[in-house]
Amino acid sequence: MECKEDDIEHRLTAPYTPQTNGMVERVNGTIKNATIKAEDYENIDDVKKDLI
Repeated sequence: MECKEDDIEHRLTAPYTPQTNGMVERVNGTIKNATIKAEDYENIDDVKKDLI
């Protein structure tokens, strides 16, 4: 598992409580936006390849 290799603690949250994941979702959005701005993409499929 990559989390263990990178010394990252994997925390689970209660199901159906999106507010618990708010900070993580915000960071994910920031990473996504930075990735899109840093690269020169031809189309949406190229963006998806990098983000997924």
